[in-house]
Amino acid sequence: MRDLQTKEQALARVSQDGNLSQVALYENAVLMGIIESALAHPVGVERWFRYELLKLEASKIVGWDATLNVLRTTSHYEAMIDFIDRLLPQSTEEDRIDEQGRERFYEMRMDESRPASIMEWIEDLEEKSHPDKEAS
Repeated sequence: MRDLQTKEQALARVSQDGNLSQVALYENAVLMGIIESALAHPVGVERWFRYELLKLEASKIVGWDATLNVLRTTSHYEAMIDFIDRLLPQSTEEDRIDEQGRERFYEMRMDESRPASIMEWIEDLEEKSHPDKEAS
């Protein structure tokens, strides 16, 4: 349900939501990374993968695993998950990654040597899932 299509729209949404505004105050760099990663649409990266990766990134700063107590709430987590959903475009048939791709995702999720940034992770998944396809 993408209704936030630009960085400006995303930032306006952040300023209108008290929980997201707190996230911006305390964890702005991570929030901006999530926004930029969600709005970028690499070729062949299924919405489900992107949602899961962004959710993983968000769980570091909001909810039970947040490093800051002020952001360790269900309402902050739910606001971020809803925000991520609104940032991502709907999946298309060409975005679909096969079951092997999903298995690779779960393997990478458990791998300690996985890429540090969401975009590196997405690019790595794309490369492994479609080695014959070039990202644009």
